[in-house]
Amino acid sequence: MSQPFVFLTEADVNLIDARLSLAEQNVKYLNERNIMLADSMQGMATEVAEAKGAMASASVLIQGFSARLAVVEAELAGVGAHSAALDTLRADLDVSEQELAAAVANNPLPPTEPAPPPAA
Repeated sequence: MSQPFVFLTEADVNLIDARLSLAEQNVKYLNERNIMLADSMQGMATEVAEAKGAMASASVLIQGFSARLAVVEAELAGVGAHSAALDTLRADLDVSEQELAAAVANNPLPPTEPAPPPAA
């Protein structure tokens, strides 16, 4: 079975050219937008890594202070002394640790999903 010939007018060709040009512009725009989104995601990943490092450092710092306070409290208890100032420091550290834990708990990272396969 033979295919019939299709004759295109100059207006038809111009319309096809215009639509192809628009499609090319859309592809270019989408590629540029994709690059911008990838850059933005990389920036956010860097910020999250920095925040995680800062939170871990703060936790270690608080725990270190707490351990040093426990040593001082034990030494004072060993000689039968007690310090209200140490009680205040202990309470302040406990509050700071709870605030840090609450901040982390209130801002959980969303579960990571595998990236979709690239479109062919």
